[in-house]
This record gives sequence, C-alpha cells and structure tokens, in this order.
Amino acid sequence: MSKRGMQLFDDKRDVSFSICDLGSQWSLEPSNSYVGFQSSIKKLISGGIVGDVSRTCVAPVETRRTHLMVGSSGNSTTEVFHKILQTDGWEGLFRGNIVNVIRVAPSKAIELFALTL
Repeated sequence: MSKRGMQLFDDKRDVSFSICDLGSQWSLEPSNSYVGFQSSIKKLISGGIVGDVSRTCVAPVETRRTHLMVGSSGNSTTEVFHKILQTDGWEGLFRGNIVNVIRVAPSKAIELFALTL
C-alpha cells in the first residue's frame, strides 16, 4: 500500500496501473519507450483510417463532379446522379474510389502523425 492508495497492478514491461485514493482516480503511467512506439503506430493507423473514411464519404460527389466536367452524362448534378444510378447502380458512385484511398491514406497518416508530435 502506498501513501496515496492501494496499488493493484505493476508490470514494468508494459504499463503500470494504480488506483489513487482507493478508487477515486485512475492513473496510467507509461513505463518505457515501447509505449511511445505503440502510440506512434496508433497515430499512423488512425490517420490512414481517417483518410480512407473521408475519401469514401466524398466519393459520390467526386464521381458526379468528374462526370459533369467530362460532360458525358448530363448538364446538372441531379441528371448525372440519376444517370449513374440507372446505368451502374450505387456501385457506380464509388467507381475509382480505391485508387483515391490508396493515394490519400499514407499522406493523411503522415499528416496526423506529424501534427500530433
């Protein structure tokens, strides 16, 4: 038992958890540099996931914009949207998204990692 409370778990390899004031507060104390490495990897992975999700959410808008620029499907956004749905279905709105995801994920991962240093 320490001065401030009862210590439940202490593992010097990973992280030591302790309860202060007999359960009123939790504290998480990193014990070595391996935790910092895990934190960096988590930041890179979460940045990549954020990039994937954001690019996938705007994929239908990007597809319609591209069709409007090319002029292949109609003159308005609604015409283009309905034409894509008639010919290709919902999958047509996400055509080419995997290329954007592959392009954006690494850059967003590095960006989030660099901003949180």
